Amino acid sequence: MRLIKKRSALILLCLSGLFSFWLMFSTFGYSHGSFIIDSKLYSDFAAHLPLIRSFSLGNNFPPEYPFFYGQPIRYHYLFYLIVGLMERLGLNLAFGLNLLSALGFWLLLVMIYKLTKLFFHRSDAAVLAVILFLFNSSFSWVEYFNKFGWSKKSLLAIPAQVQFASFGPWSGRLVTAFHSLNIFTNQRHLALSYGLALWLIYLLVKTIDFPMRQKSSRRLKLRLQQLNLGQQLAVMIVLGSFPLLHQAGYLICLIFFVAWLTLYAPIYGRSWRRSLDYLIPFIIGSLISFLVFRFLTVGSEQKILWQLAYLAPTKTVVGWWQFWWFNLGLYWLLLPILLIYSFKKKNYFLIIFSAYFVLANLFRLSPDMINNHKLTTMFSIGLNIITAGWLIEKKVALRRRKKNKLLKIVQLTILILLTVSLTLGGLTDIWPIINDYDGRVKDYPQSPIMQLIIKKIPKKAQFLTTSYMYNPASLTGRQLFLDYGYFAWSMGYNDRDKRASLPLLFSATISKHDWCALIKKYHINEVLIGPGESKIEDGRIDVRRSWLVKHLPPTDKTVDGWRLWEIKSICKN
Repeated sequence: MRLIKKRSALILLCLSGLFSFWLMFSTFGYSHGSFIIDSKLYSDFAAHLPLIRSFSLGNNFPPEYPFFYGQPIRYHYLFYLIVGLMERLGLNLAFGLNLLSALGFWLLLVMIYKLTKLFFHRSDAAVLAVILFLFNSSFSWVEYFNKFGWSKKSLLAIPAQVQFASFGPWSGRLVTAFHSLNIFTNQRHLALSYGLALWLIYLLVKTIDFPMRQKSSRRLKLRLQQLNLGQQLAVMIVLGSFPLLHQAGYLICLIFFVAWLTLYAPIYGRSWRRSLDYLIPFIIGSLISFLVFRFLTVGSEQKILWQLAYLAPTKTVVGWWQFWWFNLGLYWLLLPILLIYSFKKKNYFLIIFSAYFVLANLFRLSPDMINNHKLTTMFSIGLNIITAGWLIEKKVALRRRKKNKLLKIVQLTILILLTVSLTLGGLTDIWPIINDYDGRVKDYPQSPIMQLIIKKIPKKAQFLTTSYMYNPASLTGRQLFLDYGYFAWSMGYNDRDKRASLPLLFSATISKHDWCALIKKYHINEVLIGPGESKIEDGRIDVRRSWLVKHLPPTDKTVDGWRLWEIKSICKN
């Protein structure tokens, strides 16, 4: 039996690894000097690739955001720094990014499996938890049939989907874009940070014995197995570096550690000396993380605000309830049952994870409320784990019943249908990822202007540009004066002053003296304008009529139509 269990675990490990590598490598690649990017990754990767290149081809030390010169970076950059260093060492950027992303997603699946098995001592519950995570419970399938009609034709067309049936809040429908696996292919650092957070949580949780069949009156046991030196160092390094890896993941860990140790204080207190020895790496790691967070990270200029109902379009109780009914599906009805079930078993894991859900629905923690999805996604993972154990326990209990076989069959059927219903959203949402079409973005081997920048322009140079997405300057690791308006704003930078200066920088009447003074104020080194680029800021500024373009020839012009003006040749003093 043990051999069978080991083989099953090994098979699951291999399958989850294969799936992780397929998910990441199939959505992003590199071929013949161009990046191959799936359409659903296009927006996010316009920020990720410049950040990576700022470390590999640029000189981004101390780190600054590639789209906002002169201020310390506000984004958790460690993941992309590692990828950038991998490229510096000679590894292809796409391969390095996919490799780290796949390993992170694999770790996340493994930790979901291990946590579930730790709580419920059953491999089938652990496997089910992984399946529930991969295939979300949202009513995106309802949105699909509402959109295309409730017919056999629509049903058969599901495997041919290219676009998500619901991609809220942008699509105007209730189910958001943050319940499918698309969120992990877009935000490549997310899976690794969740996986490491669950690993730290797992080490803390495993100190308590949770029997499979536990009555509410039974006392929990403390089973402290001291960490070896390697594990202790790993805990301190991972926890200490978390503010640089993922600030939301760092918040998740801190909330869980404090809540867990508070709720189980009497159990740890029975053997406080052994408990303290075990917790020392967590304590030291937390102290290091406080120092890292205090001195190596910079918060947003936007303060934390009270804002209710997360992304619900209607900010009423009914609107909020309906929003989560569509996004969580039947979990929304099961949640009270699962919380009571957890409380009776003295397992407060889901209760603590529910704090992330409450926090996400009460406060706006960054300029963009969308960023709260990092908390709701972790809450969903907690739901998957506890639900899987609850369903398996119900199945086992039903199979042991000997009386009334007909009722037993009916109840088992209901249980199976319930389990399947919790995966219908994911079964609908996986096809747009599989069927997504890709596009190509030229990298420097195929781009004369990028080769010129790498060869001639200093790595710390700042560019004034008229386009922002996948600009050649940012793809060579140089910094841009501004982005298109979202990236820097969502990180908490105040770009109002810079954006207000654009009419002067591209003015037709400004004097050379005033123009150079403004250039000096913002430390701009180069001006780069691409072929066909004429108007910016929604057409309000015509670059062709600017003093620079009309009266000064470019310093360099490449065969692909890009024009480059070096400031030092214009403003010599």
